[in-house]
Amino acid sequence: MKKKVGERIRIARVTKGLSQQNIADELGLTVASYSNIERGVTDITISRLYEIATILNEKIEHLLQLDIPASNAFDEGLPYKTKNDTSITEILQMVEKLQEEVKKMQESSDTNHNDKK
Repeated sequence: MKKKVGERIRIARVTKGLSQQNIADELGLTVASYSNIERGVTDITISRLYEIATILNEKIEHLLQLDIPASNAFDEGLPYKTKNDTSITEILQMVEKLQEEVKKMQESSDTNHNDKK
């Protein structure tokens, strides 16, 4: 799955005309470290994915390839689902966890912003 996420990140970056150096600088990483994310070599944390999504102005769900039409969300016969794919139930659980993490990050960001005032 991390290779697919990395590919989605790369596509979003290239589409926006940004270089790996641009993103690496924003994240405080070396280009080699960032390249490993795009190539799916390095595991990506939720917080790092959130940072990348923010820089690229993309939804995390899109980068995780979770933008499945609602009408198909519970369809077990999805044409692109293979034996090795993550199940819809697992994906929905991951989305819930992601939403919780994003909410915590936003609350933390709001708290830090209010503390600076």
